[in-house]
Amino acid sequence: FYALDMGMNSMRAALQSATVFHFNVAATMSEGTEVWRECMRWMADVGVLDLQFIQQANMVDFCQALRDGVILCRLVDALIPGVIEGVTLKASSQFSCLKNITHFVDACRTHFSMREEDVFEPIDMYNLTNFLKVLNVLSMMSYSEISIRHGLIPFPRRGDSPGAHTPTRPSSFTGSIEFSPPRQFRVISPTETEEAIYQALPDRVDEMTMDEKIYDSTHLYQNMKDDSEEKVYDVLVKRQWSQSEFDRGDDPATARYLSFNPISKRDHVIKEILDTEQNYVEKGLNMISKRFHAPLTNVLKEDDHRTIFMNISELWSFHSSFYGELREAVFYTLGVLDEKPKFYTVGDVFIKNKHKFTLYAPYCQGLDDSRARILQLEKSDSAVRQRIQDCCATLNSQQFKLQDLLCLPMQRVLKYHLLLRELLKDTKPGHPEFHSLDAAREAMEDVNTYVNELKRDMEMKATVEEIERSIMDLQMPDNWKLIDYGREHKDGEVKLAELTASSSSGKFKPRYCFLFDKVLIVCKANRSNTYTYKGAYIVTELRPERESQSVLSNGNGTLNTLGGTIKKLQSGYVLTLTRTITNMIERDTHDTVRTIQMSFKNENQKQAWAEAFRVARENSNPSVGTTGHSVHYKTFVEQPGDEWPPCCAVCRNYLKGMFFQGYKCDRCNRAFHRECLTLDKCGASKRISQSSSFSSVSSMNSAVDPRRLISVARGEQVAARCRVQSMEEGRLSFEKDDILEILLVHGNMTATACHATNRARQGLISLEHVKKVQFRSNSSAGLGGSNGHGMAGVIIRKQSVALPDRPAPSIISPMDDYVNTEVTAQEWFLGELSREESESRLRGSENGTYLVRFSPKKQQYVISISYAGEVKHTVIENPANALFFLDETTTFPSIVELINYYREHNLRESFNALDTKLTKPHRECKTFKANHDYKATEPKFLELRVGDVITLVDTMGEERGWWKGRIGERVGFFPLSYVEATQ
Repeated sequence: FYALDMGMNSMRAALQSATVFHFNVAATMSEGTEVWRECMRWMADVGVLDLQFIQQANMVDFCQALRDGVILCRLVDALIPGVIEGVTLKASSQFSCLKNITHFVDACRTHFSMREEDVFEPIDMYNLTNFLKVLNVLSMMSYSEISIRHGLIPFPRRGDSPGAHTPTRPSSFTGSIEFSPPRQFRVISPTETEEAIYQALPDRVDEMTMDEKIYDSTHLYQNMKDDSEEKVYDVLVKRQWSQSEFDRGDDPATARYLSFNPISKRDHVIKEILDTEQNYVEKGLNMISKRFHAPLTNVLKEDDHRTIFMNISELWSFHSSFYGELREAVFYTLGVLDEKPKFYTVGDVFIKNKHKFTLYAPYCQGLDDSRARILQLEKSDSAVRQRIQDCCATLNSQQFKLQDLLCLPMQRVLKYHLLLRELLKDTKPGHPEFHSLDAAREAMEDVNTYVNELKRDMEMKATVEEIERSIMDLQMPDNWKLIDYGREHKDGEVKLAELTASSSSGKFKPRYCFLFDKVLIVCKANRSNTYTYKGAYIVTELRPERESQSVLSNGNGTLNTLGGTIKKLQSGYVLTLTRTITNMIERDTHDTVRTIQMSFKNENQKQAWAEAFRVARENSNPSVGTTGHSVHYKTFVEQPGDEWPPCCAVCRNYLKGMFFQGYKCDRCNRAFHRECLTLDKCGASKRISQSSSFSSVSSMNSAVDPRRLISVARGEQVAARCRVQSMEEGRLSFEKDDILEILLVHGNMTATACHATNRARQGLISLEHVKKVQFRSNSSAGLGGSNGHGMAGVIIRKQSVALPDRPAPSIISPMDDYVNTEVTAQEWFLGELSREESESRLRGSENGTYLVRFSPKKQQYVISISYAGEVKHTVIENPANALFFLDETTTFPSIVELINYYREHNLRESFNALDTKLTKPHRECKTFKANHDYKATEPKFLELRVGDVITLVDTMGEERGWWKGRIGERVGFFPLSYVEATQ
């Protein structure tokens, strides 16, 4: 989040100059400019959008720029600094985008006093299903006192429609146009053309790939990112300081270096490396240590001091030594030092100190917490704030904040490989130092990647922890966290169907899926960025079909959608995942899920998920080629005496990240990058360990304890009694409690077996080392429960994958009060009614207006509901005349209780596309009859003819004599004096 905070200074500067800037922008816009363009103008005035962007962008570009929530959070922070924390700047997943948008919406409620009905749902912003409401929120923000105090012109500035605003003059503004916020805000009323564009936005955005959606807007805030970090680096490190600024000493080599004038570009680069290093040590690290670290020792609590300054002292100590070695190498290379030093080339110095550069990993990891702690203390402790300001004042004219200065080490370490790369460009391949410089460049690139991956994994861990907290009813197995399933690769809304052996077709249901290295978590999205856990699958058991031609159908290759329309499924948009079931109990169960199908809106989404599955499967079960390795994905933890960070046995570069950094071979006990697994043969056969392997079948049998032998059959699963690490080729290695599957039983008390979660790992075992598996029907460490949904079994070992229990469906029982469950007695039941008749009755009514009917075609009860200008239909399921439900996870004893429940609870619990409750029975809708003709002068008004029946949509504009209504497909404002209530 520190990058967001760093970006605020430039925005605040933009606010100060807004009184000049917004007139330039306003001059390019006419009174008839669309509202979204006026919104961009206002956001440019605030300083969060680039002027060049708003001149070139269309509406889709603008929406796309807002979808990740970053610019919205920047907007709040520009107006009220420091009220939003924890923004994900590189929001590459739907979950991260929604989290950012949620931060913005919460700030609207808390700091801009917006009511619940004023703000939009985060998912609506992400899906662009109600962009008009987003514009209304931004308009209300522009009319807030906070915005007015900055001298910003709000939007919209039109005065020609009910609910529009006309700017007037505030006393604090000195320009030619002034305004004050209206006493009562009225929502924006779009033209018919604008309304059509807003409704088409979801389809327009869905045509783009996720990468385009998320990252296409990065240049907007990159261009405006505050240059404080670069300014600190330029002033303190790159600046050519006067020689009198340093204590240069009086040795001859130093004197010759001071008078040295580089001629070649190579000499210039070498001199820059040394000069910038001296500046970094003396003007950077030394200054931070003496001006801040030491003076604040007795002011800050020990924990605060450690959090803020991290290991800055270790960096200072290391670089003081490193600078001395680099100085000698540069002096010798440039010919100003006669005596050859121990490390006499620039490359040698970097190679020798590569390991010490890993000190930057914990520093960069802690930088966000450091900045947050400084901001927190400056807000809460005036004494600390004053002391920090006093320390900053000692920097003379360089008015840098402490948090800006603390970014200097991270900037410096990320510059070394660039300097070495530049030097290498000017060093010919035949030069004596070429190879050492090339190795140094590679070493510093490895350090750079190591530091970046650690920081990225820290952010990933924080995101996964947020995901775990947001999934309701998620009961993880004992000693398991969601992060134990690896890195998250993708998440988002999908339509998902599960097929079993007894049912070759399934119903697509709206689901929210999280894909990790090892597991696919399936949820149902709720409001407020929370989710209900539905189940999980092991990734290595899911095999994506190359090109899925299968389509879930209802007999004619079609699928009933939520709206009740019949929509042909395009096979290219369905990703089919065939499940390889390793658990014997599941394999023999007819209602175990055998195939999963995921339906997407377009080919781009399907391919993105298919690629994510490919990467996850390769991470969890990598190819080792013909090397003979038997590897598992491993989180390496530092142990006393271990080499740290661990290195790959092949390339010798660091294994990177906080968790699952690489792979360990169970046979040769070496660590690898995934890409290096096929490059080196397993050396286990050359180092057979008698203590952990069997030299022959006879040696096996001689050690057998008859009391521990068991009788097994082919296909049976067994559990390991103990850990066996065999170095002999053909033997299977395993950990205690691993689940193994018997492939072939031999006559010498041995068997050929494989790991249940990785059938590629096969080998010979002794039956003495295994025992029968005690399966539990509802284990917290198992793959599900006894409900037959394909997630059952027992996995115990860490290398294996234990999944959370699948939740049992909830039954909503009636309250103590009497409920008349007779359907025919309810006002919302209209009896037998066709689809067409129900649509005719509901068309034009407001969102949430509903009726219940008996479908003569389906011979089932159906809810018909008006939503977003359409009539949707959903069948009330009642299998085997048992319980009633819309979603099988929430069932009811009667239809009446189901309807009562959804009158209080949002239908989005069951259908993502329906964001409404059952608000009003059809018979309660207010209708009016026109008693005068009215000629509409603009598209926003509703033309009336005597006798027209108008359904009331909204009473906005009532104080001016206007209502908003609907006749058929037409919606608009009409004079309320021209109508009378119907009987």
